[in-house]
Amino acid sequence: MPADPSTSSHQGLSSLLERLCAAQVQFILVGGLAVVAQGVPITTFDIDIVPSPEEVNLRSLLALLLTTDLGPLDLLGKIEGGQGYPELLPNTVEIPYRGHPLRVLKLEAIVQLKRASKREKDRLTLPTLEAALDRQRRKP
Repeated sequence: MPADPSTSSHQGLSSLLERLCAAQVQFILVGGLAVVAQGVPITTFDIDIVPSPEEVNLRSLLALLLTTDLGPLDLLGKIEGGQGYPELLPNTVEIPYRGHPLRVLKLEAIVQLKRASKREKDRLTLPTLEAALDRQRRKP
């Protein structure tokens, strides 16, 4: 029986994320998986990252990309508002992931980006993200 595509896709994304961390690539996880990493129950099919533009970092990233077939990875130099790695860094949180530190764009920053977005996909997920942010703020 063939594997469930969503399960194999999830495993591929998890493995790819782990390899990025193990290769010590400096990046910020943005997009759907950043939201999932912060406990919001949504579905995503790729990994969106903003890598550090340092040359040594980009070489490490390129070496990893040339050796993987684990799933879709969107490399974003900048996201909404022209924000790149240095601008996003203050709005991140570090989360442990399989023994590695994982830098993730804070849920609050993601919600702000989605509120300003004109994309229908972003508008549709906004109520779920806002509810999760509200729950996060109410935690003691």
